[in-house]
Amino acid sequence: MKTDASGHMKEELLILLGVIIVSGAAGALTGWPLPCLLLGLLGYLGWHLYHLSRLPGLLRDGAEARPSPPAGVWKTVHAEIQHINETSRNHERVLSQSVNRFRDAVTALPDAVFILDQHGVIEWSNPAAEPMLGITPVSAGQIFSQLANDPVLDEYLASGDFSQPLILSAPENRTKTLSLFVTPLDEQHQQLIVASD
Repeated sequence: MKTDASGHMKEELLILLGVIIVSGAAGALTGWPLPCLLLGLLGYLGWHLYHLSRLPGLLRDGAEARPSPPAGVWKTVHAEIQHINETSRNHERVLSQSVNRFRDAVTALPDAVFILDQHGVIEWSNPAAEPMLGITPVSAGQIFSQLANDPVLDEYLASGDFSQPLILSAPENRTKTLSLFVTPLDEQHQQLIVASD
């Protein structure tokens, strides 16, 4: 969306010129040119302060949720905020679609995939995590190492060295052996864990 900023600025200058002319004419008629001019300019300043006071709500609710200002540079402000909001909504839509595609892909994997927060608490898991590790949707919010109940796992996760996978017995079936691959995700110290049979 392209805004006519220069056109709006010309309009703003015409408004200011109109305020000066009307105030000057009122001052000439009343014999109080300076006070009338000052009063007109204060009204013009008040108009801008009014729109400035509405700016936080405009940024929060979006320009399209509020009526357009009558004229001047505030038209540019409204148009730019509306453009930013539309762009933001488009980015959110694309991101949401990407996340949904990722979740669909991870859900289809035969390997258990889950995410731990910085304290080792389970944040999310795919369906394969249930038969392999006993992690169900209700396991979210629980500490993974307590569910697995394996001291070797505690040491491995605390070490921070994930260059080699951890080999351990499956918590749900001790006769099965699992390989655990840990990938740190971000600066919040989340971990993506993939467990393979």
